[in-house]
Amino acid sequence: MNRATCLMAVVYLFACIPARAGDWRWSALASLGASSGDLKDTAGGGPGLGLGVTAERPVRGEDRLRVRLDGLFLPAAHRTGTGTTAGVDWTRRLDTRVQGWSLGAEYLFDQPFGLRRLSAGGGLAAVRWTVDATSTLDLPGAGTVVEASRPSWTKLGAALVADCRLTGHLRATARLLSCPYGWEGERVNVAHLGLAWTF
Repeated sequence: MNRATCLMAVVYLFACIPARAGDWRWSALASLGASSGDLKDTAGGGPGLGLGVTAERPVRGEDRLRVRLDGLFLPAAHRTGTGTTAGVDWTRRLDTRVQGWSLGAEYLFDQPFGLRRLSAGGGLAAVRWTVDATSTLDLPGAGTVVEASRPSWTKLGAALVADCRLTGHLRATARLLSCPYGWEGERVNVAHLGLAWTF
């Protein structure tokens, strides 16, 4: 059993801790984000879209334990290259689209450093990365060869989070997720800013 699978089991156990129904508060969130490293090279330019749901309960006074499920959808990338092999010119086009699903748990401290309306903390998340890739090789006079692949990886990442309460139901959110990505496991960072509505 790998670390990401262990984390999912821990998150499940947290969610099963006996609690009164009123202890849990559910939220839906939407955000825009930017990425770095190999993830930035694989995805297209522009911000990615994040959508998610969270459930949280108070612990130790006003501090909170949060369980969350997030989807990260990055813009598609298109790259074209040309060359010559054995006197034959060719053109290759590579189209990629990256998405990630994360399941994690976070601990948030209420009013850190005495800052009202603010909560901040950190946590862990298991992230399932998936890349939809299509390679198109155009050989003039010989035809076109199309190959499609869909590699995926599950990695364990760490996150820093901060919330600012705007109203009783609405809050601004920020999250920095650092996680390995790809076959070689190069660490990438994804920063998101968004809004969450608590029901």
